[in-house]
Amino acid sequence: MTTGRPDRNSAKARSTAIWAAEPNGAADATLVLSITDGLQPRRYTFSEIVAVKTGVFTVSLTQYHDTMATDPKEPLKRLTRGTANEDNPDTWPEVPRMLRESEFLFPPPWQEIFGPLCRGQVDEMVVVAQCGQSIDARIATASGHSHYINGVEGLAHLHRLRALVDAVVVGVGTVVADDPQLTVRRVAGPNPARVVIDPNGRLPPSAKLLGDDGARRLVITGGRPPPGLPAGIEIVPLATADGRLAPAAVLAALAERGFRRILIEGGSNTVSRFLAAGCLDRLHVMIAPMIIGAGPSSVSLAPIERVDQAIKAPMRAHILGDEVLLDCDLSAQRIGIGIAKKSR
Repeated sequence: MTTGRPDRNSAKARSTAIWAAEPNGAADATLVLSITDGLQPRRYTFSEIVAVKTGVFTVSLTQYHDTMATDPKEPLKRLTRGTANEDNPDTWPEVPRMLRESEFLFPPPWQEIFGPLCRGQVDEMVVVAQCGQSIDARIATASGHSHYINGVEGLAHLHRLRALVDAVVVGVGTVVADDPQLTVRRVAGPNPARVVIDPNGRLPPSAKLLGDDGARRLVITGGRPPPGLPAGIEIVPLATADGRLAPAAVLAALAERGFRRILIEGGSNTVSRFLAAGCLDRLHVMIAPMIIGAGPSSVSLAPIERVDQAIKAPMRAHILGDEVLLDCDLSAQRIGIGIAKKSR
């Protein structure tokens, strides 16, 4: 089956070879996207298509800038065979256990999406941040309303990330504004430890994430801890600079306490500071099919003068329902932190 539309510079159609049905009803899994830009053909490689039941479709975009290349940078990959009529079981519940207890690859489609979180490229830690945003990179309206920009699939992905990491980290501003639980509810999996970065003791003792459900709860503070905290909260004192806690110091403290896989969940200021400090291995950007037009953005960094000064982040795109996940690889700029003693 092919789809086509007129090229902007040519009378010829831009066509995408999807798949050809085989006599037994299965699909030939080799996908090739052929797009004509001017006079130069460009071929993209597709990594793996998975159970239609999960609604996940994966595309390799690491060579997105080479749109004028005549030949592909690497051989075309074969995709997992499958048809829209297959009754594929939900394999997600196996993944959190496999991550912690085995060296086996995850069942499709989870290896493509979460395989990079298995082990660090720089040290024994894996630090991933996530942000949910609109097409125009907004995380809320100008009035601050944000519930919910992402849909069912986007929220489920966030809960899967929580289920895979040892600890989820948020800034105190997110707690004050949104009062999140930071638990795993939408998918199967264990609750991670919950960590709040609170340099100035602003954390309200009634915050939902401080509830005792068996998960560890930590408050990283720059001075005296917030008053009135419930029993069982672990206080992690760190030195501040200009009223802030250094991302590298936060990660080192978590590593000392046995945490190896860390999710920096928000808010945007916290994610931006970890990104600017070179403290992220991956950044997951979940894009919802909407344009908000004005409001806070998902990432805010210091201005640069030249494009070649930008942070380079090779990426892979995964279509989850009607949303798009960009998995951005930041390991090339990640600084070394240390080795965690253990992982949950």
